[in-house]
Amino acid sequence: VRTGPDGSAELSFEDNSSLLLRPNTELDVTTVQRESGGFVKNFFLGIGRIISKAVKQANLSSRLEIRTETAVAGTRGTRFGLTVLEDRTTRAEVQEGTIRVSAMGKEVEVREGEGTIVKQGMPPAQPSRLLPQPAPADLKSRYAALPVTIELARVEGALQYRAALTRDRDGRDIAAEKILAPGEAFQTADLQDGTYFL
Repeated sequence: VRTGPDGSAELSFEDNSSLLLRPNTELDVTTVQRESGGFVKNFFLGIGRIISKAVKQANLSSRLEIRTETAVAGTRGTRFGLTVLEDRTTRAEVQEGTIRVSAMGKEVEVREGEGTIVKQGMPPAQPSRLLPQPAPADLKSRYAALPVTIELARVEGALQYRAALTRDRDGRDIAAEKILAPGEAFQTADLQDGTYFL
C-alpha cells in the first residue's frame, strides 16, 4: 500500500484494529490471518509513518508485528506511531499501552508516553518520555481569508514539530501536514471552507 504526498489510507481489520498510513508511506502486508481464535498481522514499513490503533484483546494469540529495515515493533492491543525516515532510522512513539522494539539482538519495552529511536546498524535507544504537543499560540475559531497562519508555542527540547490540519477529529483525512522548526508558524493557503482540526 502506497500513499502519495497528499494522501492517506486506513486499513481496518475484523478485530476492530486499524492502521492509518500518513502521506508518503509504503507498507507491505505480509500476513493477516486468524490463528487460535485471534488475529496475527505482520507488515513491513518501508518508509513513512503509520499509526496503529488496537483494542486490548482477551485472546493472547492476537498480535501485531511491524518490521522496518532497522527494527521490529511488536504489540498486543495498543495505540502507537511508527516512522521510517529517509536514512532508514525508525522512530516509535506510544500513546496508549506498551510495545516492544528490537534490533541488533536487543529489545526494549516502550511504555505509554515514551518513544525510542533505532538507527541503522544500532540497537534501540533507551526509551525516553515524549515531549508535550506544542499548543497553538493564536488559534482563532474562524479564519476569513487565506493563507491560514497558526503560531505554535515553543516546547523546551524540541528540535522540530509535526503539525497536521485534518478534516476529522481522529486525524484520518489530512488537509495539510508540515514539519516545522521551533518558532516557525504553520501556514497553508490550499483550504476549502469547512471545519478543521489541528
